[in-house]
Amino acid sequence: MRFFKSRAELKKNETLLMFKLLFRHAERKMLAENLKVSEKQVQRYLSDASEPGPEVLKAMRELVDAQKDDLAFVGLLDKIRAAAQEEQRKNPHIEIEGIEERDIPDWYKDVRSLIAGRDYDQAYAILENRTKYESDFNFIPKKTQPYVLGSFGIALYYKAEYARAADVFERALNLTREIRNDTPALFLATYTNNLGLALMRQSQIEMAFMRFDEAAAILPSFIINYYNAICAASIFKNDEWVGHWAGRLAGGAPFAVKEDIKDVLDAYKTDNDLDFARECDTFVVAMNTLEALYQERLKG
Repeated sequence: MRFFKSRAELKKNETLLMFKLLFRHAERKMLAENLKVSEKQVQRYLSDASEPGPEVLKAMRELVDAQKDDLAFVGLLDKIRAAAQEEQRKNPHIEIEGIEERDIPDWYKDVRSLIAGRDYDQAYAILENRTKYESDFNFIPKKTQPYVLGSFGIALYYKAEYARAADVFERALNLTREIRNDTPALFLATYTNNLGLALMRQSQIEMAFMRFDEAAAILPSFIINYYNAICAASIFKNDEWVGHWAGRLAGGAPFAVKEDIKDVLDAYKTDNDLDFARECDTFVVAMNTLEALYQERLKG
């Protein structure tokens, strides 16, 4: 379902976000010259106190595009993202379903333990080695390969390598559809959601929402997916999007497992990405509904 107002508005939001991420520490004089505005006006743009007109927006986009191949700026962007507080939203790593114990290599059991313990660097080192060459990867039992790729995507995501993570999540999804007729819905919904997160982190907001929407169609009760979509809408300060996904979260909550409800309730109060959403009535109502539902579940 496409619910955003227009592609132009989407592009504007993406441009503003990338401009602020890349240039918030840049020399104001340089920015003022490129945008053809005063230094004070540049500061207003960076602090969300003023919105740029079409010509300034175009100049901002040109500045952002000029940095695409500049490794220093790309590195700065990843550093800004990675330096944020530990994420409260969920990038789930799911249980293996429908696979016999003999098809799960011991080294992969170790990887899953490392990820559970948030040791993403060590997990990455093992998975990078195991997936680097196709001949080695093919030794992994076929049904287990998508799970291995899903784990690799998570390790990449938490190392702030979002583009690689998105590619690996997509590969995991495509592979499991090729080799299994009985792929668990939770696998498909989880890693489609994770793909949405990786796209969101690259400011590919339209593609991210499409993936969140796809995950919702696969497993409507998977409310962590709705939570992540609300985070994306909040980052882009769009109350219409927040309201849309908050409504879907409230609608799916009665069918969600208690653990997912608790995860969302534990996360939302301190998640920095929800600063804007907390000012939206629709989000507040959805969270109150979720809290009431959780209390009912505890009683009985």
